[in-house]
Parts: sequence; C-alpha cells; structure tokens
Amino acid sequence: MAASSVVGMFLVACDSEPVTKVPSFEEYEQAVFAFRDCMAAAGFPLEYVTRTKRATFDIYDYAIPAAGVDTADGTCYPQHLREADESWQGEIGAYLLKHPDQDPAFLLLRGCIRLNNIPVSEPLTSRKMEDAILAAGLNPAECAVAAATQGE
Repeated sequence: MAASSVVGMFLVACDSEPVTKVPSFEEYEQAVFAFRDCMAAAGFPLEYVTRTKRATFDIYDYAIPAAGVDTADGTCYPQHLREADESWQGEIGAYLLKHPDQDPAFLLLRGCIRLNNIPVSEPLTSRKMEDAILAAGLNPAECAVAAATQGE
C-alpha cells in the first residue's frame, strides 16, 4: 500500500445514533460503489478496493488517497456510504461480541497475553485483555503483531 494512503473502513466504533434498518449486502455494496464513484469523480479514486470476509459477513476494504481524506469525510462518505456502512459494520460488531473466537482483533490480543503470560480474568474480553497488556507496559498493537508473527 502506498505510504500516502489511509486505510478505510474496518470495524466502526458504535458511538453514533443507532440505525434502524440494516441493509442487505447488496444495498451495502451499492453504497460502497456510490462512494467509490463519488471519490473518483472528485479526482481521488479509491485504492485497493477489496471484498473480504469478516466473520460470516462480506465487507469492502479500501484505501483513500491521503489528499482525498477531506473529500471522503466531508462529502462522499456522508452522502453515499455512512448510514449503510455504520449499520452493516454494527451488525458485524454485534455478531463478533457474541462470537469473539471469530474476531481477528480478539484473537490477536489473546495471542499477546498468552505469549507474554499476562494474567486476565475470565471471561476474556478485548477490553480486559487490552487493559492488562497496557498494565504490563506493552503496546497492544505491537504485542498483537508479535504474537501473530510467532504463531500465537
């Protein structure tokens, strides 16, 4: 990925107003394509647009050229993708809360605590693991990467 890119749309923190209608995948996909087309029309075509599987859901990952972030945040995302994306990813987040064994972030944090023998009380949650990693003086992201490279 180019150094001048911003990776877009992984799981979204659900601090916003709840969306009442969950779109179908086709509706979500149409919103992604409308966002992509808006960005291209504004002169900032998305990079690395990829359909991937998250848990039992398909999702689109992409990179926004750094020069296009203001256009994405101020125009194209709110007009074309925000509502469908937040709702779709909210469904993924709700599913992963019920099935943490399928959450890549949860698995990486669990690998980190195992690799470093960091005690965490059951039941494990991402929040409890991250807090324990920080209390142990480690950076959660760096620790998760180290665990992944060591096969934890």
